[in-house]
Amino acid sequence: MEPADVANISFGRTLRRERRVRDLSQQRLAQRAGVSFRHLGEIERGNGNPRLITVVQLIDALGLTLGEFVTSWEEAQRELDRGSR
Repeated sequence: MEPADVANISFGRTLRRERRVRDLSQQRLAQRAGVSFRHLGEIERGNGNPRLITVVQLIDALGLTLGEFVTSWEEAQRELDRGSR
């Protein structure tokens, strides 16, 4: 798996996990972040390559700091790395 693929997949998984922890639907998070529901779905599946402003909007809509999200994202990347070996 390419590094960019790992990053996109782990980012999407992290976003989904954090959304579910907060009991938010995709539609509600998309509304809060000002992004389309479909785009959010693509990102969560690891198929999207969101712009930085979209990333910031999503993290803010989750009520997280960038640092908190990155820590969670790094954990997801390590899990993917372990699984691909």
